[in-house]
Amino acid sequence: SGAVTNGTISPDGLWLANYVPLKDGKKSTVLLHLLSPAEEYRFDYSVPKDWELLTDANRLLAFSASSSRFAFLEDSSGFPVTRLADLINSQPPSLNSAEIVGKDTIGTAADIWFPRDDTLLIAGNDKKRALDWHLYSYNIPAKQLTSVIDGISYMYEMRRAGKQVLLGKMSGPNLVPILYDPDA
Repeated sequence: SGAVTNGTISPDGLWLANYVPLKDGKKSTVLLHLLSPAEEYRFDYSVPKDWELLTDANRLLAFSASSSRFAFLEDSSGFPVTRLADLINSQPPSLNSAEIVGKDTIGTAADIWFPRDDTLLIAGNDKKRALDWHLYSYNIPAKQLTSVIDGISYMYEMRRAGKQVLLGKMSGPNLVPILYDPDA
């Protein structure tokens, strides 16, 4: 029933998440509990135009290290936003009611990553200044979003480098690799 992309398994091996790209005006993010194959949770939506914005994103799906949280990008509003679902305290998990992170601050999200269970990093642009890209840190328990690095490159995927995160920052016309320590 269509292509499946960006498949990823949670660190505890209990969840499989994947993205179903645009087909016949519909898209889906799918979360499957592997011990109970009948337990499938979906975020399904239709888009008014036949375009596939999410293929430009670096990462569409992310699990926290303990597999207690799941983040995903979706573009039901016409631009990629970050959603965050609690897989432990919200039973059954509801992807449709997953929190939209940074909806008043972030215009377009391009990458997501969990450095810790209580923190989600988001590469996104400023909603008021679309050309300004930032690395945002979202403190999940406090529901607090903070810009931690400005001038990042939206094309450079965040990568783990030990306990730090490697990402690209623009320096004039040049892309410079930098390390960010989420614990500092």
